Amino acid sequence: MNIALVEDNEIDAKHISNLLYSFEKQNKLALSIDCFTDGKTFLENFEKYKYSIIFMDVFMGSINGIETAQSIRETDHSCIIIFLTGSNEFMPQAFSCHAFEYIQKPASEERIFRVLTDALQFLPQTSRVFKFNCNRQTIRLLYTDIVCVVANGHNTNITDSYGTTLSPYSSFSEFIKPLTADNCFLLINKGILVNMDHIIKFENKTCLLTGDISLPVRVREYAQIEQAWLDYTFAQIHARLSKRNFNK
Repeated sequence: MNIALVEDNEIDAKHISNLLYSFEKQNKLALSIDCFTDGKTFLENFEKYKYSIIFMDVFMGSINGIETAQSIRETDHSCIIIFLTGSNEFMPQAFSCHAFEYIQKPASEERIFRVLTDALQFLPQTSRVFKFNCNRQTIRLLYTDIVCVVANGHNTNITDSYGTTLSPYSSFSEFIKPLTADNCFLLINKGILVNMDHIIKFENKTCLLTGDISLPVRVREYAQIEQAWLDYTFAQIHARLSKRNFNK
């Protein structure tokens, strides 16, 4: 799990880092912690979906923590942002950035450990990242943001929930191997893989997806493919209800 710590006070940064490593050791985790001394440097090195958790000091140099978080949210809506500050003055602005928590300094071990424990409960659904190369760049997409993957000659088109389509130079069969290991993806035709969480309905031998995407379904297996989606949807609803009842 990748964690970023953006803190311009060297003493505070060392204190938080030590607490993170203590939490890692106590819980037998594998953490990778990158430290930055200001928001500008962090944003220059920031990549969408690279970090699961970001600890962000509010009061920093020319770009404060709130402004840095607002820039993060322009591309990454899933990372957990935890603000660090000596005052609660900016709490309303912090939560407008969909902050997970707001910790006043000096942060105690108990407070950091409790927030991290809570944060970990949210990560299994949000931390799965699909990584691939396109136009000499490394692209990271959350599994949940992938709508469909379609073969396109020697390339493969991948469309996300924001309407962006990328075309990496890769064979379809090789490209989708990591995705087919996840039960939310369904092969509906030769060279067409869809995320069942983005299916709206099946109609007239086509699969309708979010973003006004319509893709042809293999005619001979149309009924089985539609039933696979219905079974998946039922299983998801059942799992959510079971979890809700368990937590009561």
